[in-house]
Amino acid sequence: MASAIVAARLWCVIEACTDAAGHEWEPRLVIFRTDAEGISEAIADWVATAPTCGARIAGYTRDRLRRVDSAPTALCHVVNTAGHDAVDGRHGTPAPAGSLRASEAA
Repeated sequence: MASAIVAARLWCVIEACTDAAGHEWEPRLVIFRTDAEGISEAIADWVATAPTCGARIAGYTRDRLRRVDSAPTALCHVVNTAGHDAVDGRHGTPAPAGSLRASEAA
């Protein structure tokens, strides 16, 4: 997903859901990287310390940092599993602390 955002000449931004009923999102991390490895590392670092929340990876313009609604988006649920035995529901295997479970949306 991040590669599609970067290919569209946008920055990857992690947004957290602040109001599920009102569909309101707030930017939490702007990733000023264009390489897949750097973007993955930035996301992993954020997930490791993030509270449990709904999140999404969205594309923002590089010049004015405004969200582009037509850009690809990855919806995620960040689970803070510190001190808990979490199970990844897709594979039935233990999920690492702070793991990111994502379903991609077009």
